[in-house]
Amino acid sequence: MKNLLLGSALILMLSCQSSSSESQPVDQAVDNSEQISAENDTTAVSVESELTESKYADYKELSTTLPKTIEGLDSLMHFFNTHNVDFSASEKDSAYFDYLNLMYAVQDQHGEDDLDESELEAYKTKGFNVFSSEGISWIVVNEAAVGENFKSAISKDVYAYSQLGEYSSKQLSADAGLWYTFSQMGEMILELEDKIFENENSVYLNEFIGVYQDYLNLYMWGLDNTPIFDWSNDNKLDAEVEKSYQTIIEDANHKTGLILDTHLRNLKANDPDFFSWQNQWRPSKDEIKTYFGLSK
Repeated sequence: MKNLLLGSALILMLSCQSSSSESQPVDQAVDNSEQISAENDTTAVSVESELTESKYADYKELSTTLPKTIEGLDSLMHFFNTHNVDFSASEKDSAYFDYLNLMYAVQDQHGEDDLDESELEAYKTKGFNVFSSEGISWIVVNEAAVGENFKSAISKDVYAYSQLGEYSSKQLSADAGLWYTFSQMGEMILELEDKIFENENSVYLNEFIGVYQDYLNLYMWGLDNTPIFDWSNDNKLDAEVEKSYQTIIEDANHKTGLILDTHLRNLKANDPDFFSWQNQWRPSKDEIKTYFGLSK
């Protein structure tokens, strides 16, 4: 992994620029509690310079110009820890998403590098999940881990949204099959339903429903190597799948059973050959809201 360092001339140039404020949109813990000092850590990229009037504008500029490396992430976090006291509440929320953007840039640039064990461990401490299969390892941003690091600064809505990362950063499939059993998928779907109702008034409600929808689609239809039908038993619904569906249908404390009841009746009323990709019922966000009794 290459460590890219910003020259002092570039830093001085960036510090004089002023840009307008914009907002945007494993289970590992983030270890950024110690602020990085350019004097004591020669691997950190120095971002200390004379600031413009808007410290958040400087932070946002740095988030797009720092190297797409762990050192760049360290430097951006150091800047945030040092100067976020001068950010407004909305700027602190935006800073979380700006930091994520740099993390995703790091993931895009280094996610499939030939990483050794020490490098993988370093990524874990910065909020990345690490996955391995068939001798290949890769990194995935865990937004929940990053949210823990920003928790004291960001709003409750943004923090709650960040916790979706525990689900969106999971490796759900590989080699055309699910990584989890249908029973485990069902349990996680109910957890996501709980999060939807806990955040039904959040501006991020559609994001909560979107992650739930991703899990639900896999749970309802499986994948090529983990199908919902038992091809060795006259194409009947797989016994484990049906048992998992029935468990949730009988759960009076959740609404997901209403969706699965409709799905199960459709499956039993039609020949499995009918359910080609284009005919599969995959509930839309509005349909999910209707089943859940939420306003659209």
